Amino acid sequence: MSDLAAYLSAAVLVALAAWAFAIERHNARHPIRWAGLAFVLSEGLSLALLAPGTVALGHAGVDGLSVIALGDTVRTAALSFLMLLACLLNPRPARRRSPLGQAAMAVTLQIVMVLLFVAAQPTLNAAGDLVTAPDGRWPLAVRVTLFAAYAVWALVELFVALLPQARLAGTGSLRWGVRLILAAVCVGVVWSLWSYDDIVHVLRFGWLDGSEDTVSNSLGALCAALVTTGADRAGSESPVAEPPAAVSPAVGAPAVRTVPAPGAVDSAETEQPGSTALFLVCGAAQLLLFCCAALFVGVIATEGYEWVSTGSGVIGSYASAKLTGGTNSLALAYAWLSTGAGDLLAIYLRSVLFTAASFALLCIFPIVAKWLLVGRWKPRRIRVWSLGYLRFWVVKSLIRTNPLVLFVGTPIYPLYLRALGAKIGRGVAVFSRTVPVCTDLLTIGDRALIRKDTLFTCYRAHAGVIQTGRVTIGTDALVSEASVLDIDTSLGQSAQLGHASCLHPGQAVPAGERWHGTPGRRTEVDFRTVSPGRCGWTRRFVYSITQLLKVLVLAPLGLTAVALAMASDET
Repeated sequence: MSDLAAYLSAAVLVALAAWAFAIERHNARHPIRWAGLAFVLSEGLSLALLAPGTVALGHAGVDGLSVIALGDTVRTAALSFLMLLACLLNPRPARRRSPLGQAAMAVTLQIVMVLLFVAAQPTLNAAGDLVTAPDGRWPLAVRVTLFAAYAVWALVELFVALLPQARLAGTGSLRWGVRLILAAVCVGVVWSLWSYDDIVHVLRFGWLDGSEDTVSNSLGALCAALVTTGADRAGSESPVAEPPAAVSPAVGAPAVRTVPAPGAVDSAETEQPGSTALFLVCGAAQLLLFCCAALFVGVIATEGYEWVSTGSGVIGSYASAKLTGGTNSLALAYAWLSTGAGDLLAIYLRSVLFTAASFALLCIFPIVAKWLLVGRWKPRRIRVWSLGYLRFWVVKSLIRTNPLVLFVGTPIYPLYLRALGAKIGRGVAVFSRTVPVCTDLLTIGDRALIRKDTLFTCYRAHAGVIQTGRVTIGTDALVSEASVLDIDTSLGQSAQLGHASCLHPGQAVPAGERWHGTPGRRTEVDFRTVSPGRCGWTRRFVYSITQLLKVLVLAPLGLTAVALAMASDET
């Protein structure tokens, strides 16, 4: 049945490509038409190559691994053509990639996929599954993850390219055709993310269904919708262009500019309101990302507990394959940890190692994600429910759930803000647990003090737009409890802001002055009730190390207690 579905889908895709080429033979030289046809043909060929019947030809003298490798190569090429199609359909020329850059990215991805396949050294069993040794599980898992991520990226790029056209297109078949494509893109993203369960199979059992195609059905439906819509657009040679956006005032203007009147709304905010479709799609994407994050944390926690309690699982099998049989110190240490599976000291040491590795991963991943998804924050405007807003939400959620947030008030926390791009001086003390999101726009001078419950997020939401702006806190400045610093605000050297006060956009406290109230006004009250004390780098270093040891030494005790309790219940 799976053979029939795969071959029938391949035949349908090839027939649709031939039909579209026949209809558009006069416009076949158009790059959008060529990209669509290449995508349809490549996807149909990959379906035929990765069908179970084709892979089973390995028992008839044909190398099954070569067939699978060729099918994966063609399937990856199909995604590259889909990415090219999305770039060509993008109505914003500034956001289009050059064809040379697109080709370089596609070739680089193909090389990486081939190298990972070679590094995994898989074999083909009688059922047509790829089987690999413990040493090859990670390369194969990375290969599956890379392809699924590339598929999601291509589909999201197509969604972003077609969404403005769905909003700007008139009534009739064109608008409904674009809507069908957008629905197919959503299905393709969900189906691609669903393939991440293959990673668990590879890591735990070392096998992967060689004839399985991650996005075949959804991409087939997407191809059919694309070709059908292209036939309806016989007279359209270029994407629908967006109207020019109104020029918004510079967000990074000097802090002495006039404060905007209440209720004043920029024209750019009213020209692009959020829609119900965007709201639903963004909500679905947020729910999907949350489920993926929960699944990832659950898999890590399960595998870690299995290794801690019994010395087995994915971590144990990988370490065993790398270290067992050796005579070095690592091999001897692992042999002792494995033989003492039920020993209290062995369980505790495994808990310490797992806690340290998990802590490092959870601390580094949000920082890396911030630089990959956003890069460096700049003063800008982000329409709510857009793709930019989704990236903003992901980064905000990640950096605020980082375990380093637990070290607020210690010298470790300013280091975390610096890693996120903030300009932090020496001797800064931050006691607010609300992590600023747009950290590249944050500047804090030497020896500044920010007390608890203070908000200085470097962004604000207004009239359906997320506005980012700079926040500057000068040297020796003081921000009291429960204060709010809006965007484009600043405190000068030795300036003070009183308890539960607020600086509105554009306000600046001059050097040496003291302000309070909402909005802030000048006062003569000195809010620094205690004079600053001396604190050398030795004390800061020892205090930071002590706080880290509390996590890395005391936290594993709870995991050890749970493992011992579960072991006693099983016995």
